[in-house]
Formats: sequence, C-alpha cells, structure tokens
Amino acid sequence: MIKITIDVTAELARLAELKANFSERGALKAIGMRQLGWINQNFRNEGSPVGGWKPLAASTIARRRKGSQRILQDTGRLRASFDLFGMRITSESVTVGSTNSVAAYHEHGTNRLPQRRMLPNEQEATELAKKLINAMIKKYERD
Repeated sequence: MIKITIDVTAELARLAELKANFSERGALKAIGMRQLGWINQNFRNEGSPVGGWKPLAASTIARRRKGSQRILQDTGRLRASFDLFGMRITSESVTVGSTNSVAAYHEHGTNRLPQRRMLPNEQEATELAKKLINAMIKKYERD
C-alpha cells in the first residue's frame, strides 16, 4: 500500500474556534478530496506536477492490451484505485492512497522500473491542505 498522511491539527483547531458547528471530519474529507484531485491531475498530465514520468519503453507499448502510450494507464485500474473508498478519515487525520499491488513499485521505482511518483510528497500535500483550510478560515472570518 502507498499512502500520504499529513498533520494539520493547528489549522483545524483555528477553524473550530471560528465556527461553533464546524466539522473536523468534513474538513478532513475536503482535504482528502483535494489530494485525490491532485492525484487525478497528475495522472491526466502523466506526472507533470512532479517533473514528468519517464516515457514507456517500446517493449512496454508493444505488450499493452490497447496499444496505448499513456503512462500507467493501460487498463485504468491503477488510476481508479485512488478513490473515495480508499480514503481513511480518523478523528485527526486523513489518509489517501492505493491498495493496488503495483502502486508502490511505480511510486518508489525498482531496479528495473523507473520511479513514477503518483502521490504528492509530504510538503506538497501539507501545502494543499493548508491552502484549503486557510480559505475556509477566511470564509468563516468574513461570516
């Protein structure tokens, strides 16, 4: 399994101060949705948010079922494995990832397989979450 988990405890506490009926779970779900959006964009753009994925070898393209040259997207199963059902929300964190058995090999690379990072790194994920929470804080401060 590959996953990214971030800590935005301080930001969530600030939101709770501003809004009496604030739902931490709702905010964490929004953060998870934003992370999934980032992952989908990364697949759509074949890794451009992370510097681009290494192109497929000619032998890989020849073995493909549909003859596609789209990186990591021959059947669509890997991309589809990053979804709402894989998101885990606890009282203080949200975890987004994939249980697809090949995800970790692509995420980290192997001796024979180049790294093709699908997840935001911790810094990128935290920045996305903090931007979202700060936007929520500004909205509540205006209300």
